[in-house]
Amino acid sequence: MVMDAPDIRTILPKFLEFCEGAVMVAHNADFDMSFIIENCKRQGLPQEYTYVDTVGMARFLLPALNRFKLDTVAKAVGVSLDHHHRAVDDAACTAEIFVRFVEMLKERDIYDVDALNR
Repeated sequence: MVMDAPDIRTILPKFLEFCEGAVMVAHNADFDMSFIIENCKRQGLPQEYTYVDTVGMARFLLPALNRFKLDTVAKAVGVSLDHHHRAVDDAACTAEIFVRFVEMLKERDIYDVDALNR
């Protein structure tokens, strides 16, 4: 599916420009971000990112869950996950989970990443 896509040297700087100033959100973010960080190192690109992990948020907000896999968390908060392990579907699901988590955080008077980390 990506055979004809631009290579990492071409696309990574464009991706970073697109994300500039944003907080990145991922499920198991350390894993996903490790690829971005490593490729930034290889290209000598800055590596200053703020990112939020919905796994960590799930552990905080849904402590009764016994597993924190994407499909488990999605089911717990009522988000559908069709075509699991397809990047666009997993990303859309993660985004919906994040929106639900933001609402749950508001109920706890948590409104920013610093407060969440505390």
